[in-house]
Order: sequence, then C-alpha cells, then structure tokens
Amino acid sequence: GFHPRVIGWSVMYWYGWLLLPQALLTLLGIVAVWRAKKRSMRRWLFAYCSVTAWLFLVYGSWLIFDNPSHDVTIGGAYLRYWLPSFVLGAPLAGFALSWIMQKFNKKIALAIGGVVIAGLAGFLVYRAVFSTDGARDVAKAMDFGAELRIALKTHDLGIPDNSIILTDREDKYLTGVWQVITPVKNQDNVQAVYDLLNEGKPVYFVTHLRTIDEWRDLKDNWFNPAHLMYTYWFSVGDYEVHAMRRIR
Repeated sequence: GFHPRVIGWSVMYWYGWLLLPQALLTLLGIVAVWRAKKRSMRRWLFAYCSVTAWLFLVYGSWLIFDNPSHDVTIGGAYLRYWLPSFVLGAPLAGFALSWIMQKFNKKIALAIGGVVIAGLAGFLVYRAVFSTDGARDVAKAMDFGAELRIALKTHDLGIPDNSIILTDREDKYLTGVWQVITPVKNQDNVQAVYDLLNEGKPVYFVTHLRTIDEWRDLKDNWFNPAHLMYTYWFSVGDYEVHAMRRIR
C-alpha cells in the first residue's frame, strides 16, 4: 500500500542517514544546478528527480530489515532499490563540489576538494568495512558459519548426511550442505518437521540463544501444538543445537 509516514522514514534513514555526506552534497548539487541554469545539467536533474520520486513512491512504503536489531545498514537488501537514485545523484554531488571550489582561489579550492573527497572516501570505507553488516562483520559471520558446519559434522560423530535443519536466520550458514526449513514460527513448517520425523528423518533445531520467555512461547504456541519436543545437544558460540523429537 501507500504509507506516507513509512516513505518519510525510509527516505530519512535509507537515503539520508545511511549515506549522509553524499545525500547532503547531492542536495547542494540540486541547488547549484538550478542556480547555474545549465540546460544539460537541468535535464540530468529532471531525470534524477523523476527516478528518485518514482522510487520513493513505489518502494518507500516497504519496511525491510535484515538483522534482528532492525538497524539500517550497508548490508541491508533494501538498499539496492535506491541504487539508481544514488548513481544519478553522483554527478549532482560532483557539480556541487565544483560549484563550491569555483568560489575560491586555486590553492583553497584544491584544499577544499581534497578534504571533501577524502572525507567521502573515509565515510564510505567506514560504512562498507567497519559499520554494522560491513565487510568486517561479513568476515566474522563467514568464519562462524564454517565453525558451525564443522561442529555439526564432527560433534559426537556429527549429524547424519540426510538431516534436515530447522532454523530462523541461520540458514545462510547451512543451505547447500543440509536441507533447511525456515522460519520456525510457521504452522506449515512445524507440521513439516512432524511429518519428517514420522518418516524417520533426523531433524535438528539450530537457534541463537533465547530467553526463558522466548523458549516458553516457542514451546507453548508452536512445538507443543504440533506434538514436537526438543532435546539440547551442544552449543557453538551464541547458538545452540537441539535434536527434534515427536511427542507420542
């Protein structure tokens, strides 16, 4: 549907806050192009505004989060929907920088240009490498995924090759090695687990650490109604592995 408040939130965080220096420079570029009255840049400005407005209207009402904290991060899948606007906005940001530099003598202009470019580069490196879901976090996640797979294969002789794994958000570590069922809180999925166990298939539950209330909710509202129980097996980092059983 069309949700103006969500559109405003999406624009503020995904388009503005996430890449704030670029967004501010692009806004300044819009002002600079309008004041410069260059026909070619005004055509570009029209294209940028048209595409950006269309993206805001079509995708702005969506709420998509890729991590439990609901943080807006560089690793968010939602970011790709804004890429056309970012690309079209880059020349406007460059025009803004050129417009500013033209107002000073050569030495000061070069200094300003160098500072702005270095600042933009530093901000992008921070976002892409060191911020939440950046390259550093991705590397840690890949290392943990390898550790989890090794543990599942080796702990107490490991799980059978034909095992099925029930999980919430750990499927990226397991898909391609075992069959995976996700998410956990889904009536069809818990019924599928029961059916697989009834066929004699081994099913394991891989989950992040949960609070007592979270376990109670999972047990009372999802597993018990589906005649399922779980037995703790072992832990890997902040995750636990449980063997699933039928309640006879």
